[in-house]
Amino acid sequence: MKYDFTTVYDRRGMDALAVDALGQPGGFAPGKPKDGFSVIPMWVADMNFACDFITRHFPGVQVAKPEGTYMLFLDCTDWCAAHEKKLEDVLHAGWDVGVAWQDGRMFHHPCAIRMNLALPRALVEEAFNRLSAYVFV
Repeated sequence: MKYDFTTVYDRRGMDALAVDALGQPGGFAPGKPKDGFSVIPMWVADMNFACDFITRHFPGVQVAKPEGTYMLFLDCTDWCAAHEKKLEDVLHAGWDVGVAWQDGRMFHHPCAIRMNLALPRALVEEAFNRLSAYVFV
């Protein structure tokens, strides 16, 4: 497949499902990409960036690239043990630097964080740079 990374799509007011409706009648979705190109959902490119960043910059944090979602699940067990931290410490440190994420214990993991990547790439990059500089150090 060839992906059209040259067209900027107006995603305001759209949720993840709307991306699947590209070019559909009804006026709620942007037009189809240029001839010869396919569409890659924004969160797929962001997910690749996020998983690669975590692997390279957060040793001890485990992440598996999800299929079909824009939610990341970070297993912080090894990182917390190596840095003598509790999950609460990591959660609060992220919130303190403006990274909104969710306690993963409600999803049946004792030391995990859930992250939503359904936001513009620039904000994803900014969040990960903050995590690298202030949280996972």
